[in-house]
Amino acid sequence: MRHVFVDESCQNDHHYMVLGALCMPGELVRDAEAELEAIIAAERLAESEMKWTTVNRRKLPACQGMIEHYFRSLVIRGATFHALVVDSWALDHRRYNGGDGELGFNKFIYTLLLHKIGKPNGRDHKIVVDLDARTAARVPEELQDCLNNGLKRDLGAAHYPVFKRVAFRDSKSTRLLQLSDILTGCVAWHKNDHDARPEASVWKAGLANHVASGLNLRRLGACSARGEVRLNVWNLNLRPRGRGAR
Repeated sequence: MRHVFVDESCQNDHHYMVLGALCMPGELVRDAEAELEAIIAAERLAESEMKWTTVNRRKLPACQGMIEHYFRSLVIRGATFHALVVDSWALDHRRYNGGDGELGFNKFIYTLLLHKIGKPNGRDHKIVVDLDARTAARVPEELQDCLNNGLKRDLGAAHYPVFKRVAFRDSKSTRLLQLSDILTGCVAWHKNDHDARPEASVWKAGLANHVASGLNLRRLGACSARGEVRLNVWNLNLRPRGRGAR
């Protein structure tokens, strides 16, 4: 069983939207939750939710500790992280999604989960997905059906259904969804050049730079090298193919 925790950053009013998926063996989840909780409790923040939007001087050590634990311990035990970057300025929901922005958003989650989580693991694992809870007209079960139909088409009926559950979950109830949020926020911070703004948070800048340094990168957001699963970035090309397209 694989367990996936999905969050997003910069969905509105930013050049690039980033979707992030933290994936790990199901048997690791309970221990990982406890280990992250201990890191946060050591900073006397046990009652606080760790979210990218709330990164500040007080929470920075705990967020860094969570990230370092991910790279030093969870990755070794099978955890991976995948980010999908979408150029929001190239979106045309009216043309492709009947004007339904939520449908378009779900299509990008589908793309990330199908190609980065489903296909690599579908032949050997069942998959459960926790999506960061949000107000939505479309139910997660619709996405689950689409994912299973996509894998059935690509992998064959013998592996159907692979996605056993896709559901919304309150991020306050799981440190792993919070970790996914922080990693996603780090990628979006660099990709959108937020650190270039005069009012940029030095704490968020430090956290994003800390992640990049751990990967021997100057900045986050470029497409990752083949085989990189610690923090894999995929910049989705939305430009139509054909004459004039590059």
